[in-house]
Amino acid sequence: MGCRSGAVRDIFGLYWNMLPATITVQEIESAISRLSPEEMHLIRDWLENQLEDRLEMTADLADRIKNSEREMAEGKRPRIR
Repeated sequence: MGCRSGAVRDIFGLYWNMLPATITVQEIESAISRLSPEEMHLIRDWLENQLEDRLEMTADLADRIKNSEREMAEGKRPRIR
């Protein structure tokens, strides 16, 4: 898991350099379960940005985004995270 930047680094603070070079999903889950709700929101936002950055913008994806935005604007679909 070579992703060590931004909000994730802020949350781990002084312990950052003590983290192992490799970390398992179970260790990440355990660490996240001990965070405050505010810290969990930071992690969620960071992870969403990471995933979004990796999406390939295709015509189909652009159409789905437009349709979802239109449906939310028309009140047909709630805006959720």
